[in-house]
Amino acid sequence: SRIGMNLCRRVWMGTVVQHNEALREFSLPLEGSSRSTRAILQYRVLPSGVWDLYHTEVPEESRGQGLGAKLAKAALDYAVESKLCVQLSCTYLQHYFKKHNGPEYRQLEVIQ
Repeated sequence: SRIGMNLCRRVWMGTVVQHNEALREFSLPLEGSSRSTRAILQYRVLPSGVWDLYHTEVPEESRGQGLGAKLAKAALDYAVESKLCVQLSCTYLQHYFKKHNGPEYRQLEVIQ
């Protein structure tokens, strides 16, 4: 591990989601792939402190397995636990949030 890098790991249904604050991303290393192949959800912190979740990417050969949903859940759960305000610029995350906007996200502040 790199010195000074805050790396959090979350396990969702047997899959480890990593949160790397230095890179501002949540990621899933993909099994059976090279170490550099992974699914990612990227964010930026706006001057107001709002977390803008702006990009989700799953390699084409790994799509359709729910990896984007695992990344979305990890990022949104982290935002709830950390009492963050988020902006969902990524269209995938907008659709995910509409579909999964249950009681677990009542405390989450989402701005448009």
